[in-house]
Formats: sequence, C-alpha cells, structure tokens
Amino acid sequence: MRRGVSGIKHVECHPTVPYYLCGGEDGSVRLWEFGRNRPISSHRASRSAPGVTKIHFTAQGNKFGASDMNGNVALWQFGSSLTSTEPYVEVRCHSKCTNDFVFMSSSCFLATAGHSADGK
Repeated sequence: MRRGVSGIKHVECHPTVPYYLCGGEDGSVRLWEFGRNRPISSHRASRSAPGVTKIHFTAQGNKFGASDMNGNVALWQFGSSLTSTEPYVEVRCHSKCTNDFVFMSSSCFLATAGHSADGK
C-alpha cells in the first residue's frame, strides 16, 4: 500500500504484529497498522522536539523509542492499550544531536551515537 505522507525521516516495523512507526521531521512519531489509511496514534516527546533521527522497537516489541536532533531519546510502552501518547521517560544523551540508538540485551540499557559540544 502506498501513502503520501510528507516529512517522514525513519520507518520501523514491529517485530511480531502488523504495526509500524514513522518518525517525522516535525518531531512526531506516528503508529500505523498495515492496511489502514490513517495512523492509529501520534506521539511526541515534547512540544519543542525537533526532527526524529531514528525510531526503534525493542526485540520483544513491548517498548519503542525515538531519538531527535536535540540529543534526546524518548521511550514509550507498547501494548494492547495504545492510549499513552506521552513517553514514560525522556533522556538527554547528547548536547547537540542523537543520530541513532539501540536497545541492549533485555532492553533495560541503551547505547547511543550522536554529537555533543564537548566532543564526547
């Protein structure tokens, strides 16, 4: 199925169910179901969140996250009730931009790649 949605920077499929996420240059993360013409929900880390750089589900599919151009990573729970559009945690990882991140082992740990003003 093709759909014209402007400003999409990253797409990630759920590992077990027919859902996928789209991260936009406006800072939004939209949850879609394959075969539907409209998103199921829209998420945003903060009102001032700039463009999404990456989005990922955990291997188990129970959480997802989005990194942004301000250096943050926001995490959401994913379950049968898809009502929470607010992240359960938002972490400042880099002072400039978080380019990518990965959930480690049991998804309790994150590894990030990005840019910071102090060069770390």
